[in-house]
Amino acid sequence: MEGSIEHLIKGDVISVPFPFSDTSTTKKRPALVITESDNNNIIICPITSKPGRDYEIKL
Repeated sequence: MEGSIEHLIKGDVISVPFPFSDTSTTKKRPALVITESDNNNIIICPITSKPGRDYEIKL
């Protein structure tokens, strides 16, 4: 992720390089900031626009 996480707030949508399951490569994907920055740590959740997944949670 480029830039600083200090200015991220809960609800922001950011672009993050998520790893593939084999962790050898990444691809930038959108993510929702769940918690605000605390000592340069945040919690994010990957998001998608494709409906109908088994693990779907509507936001």
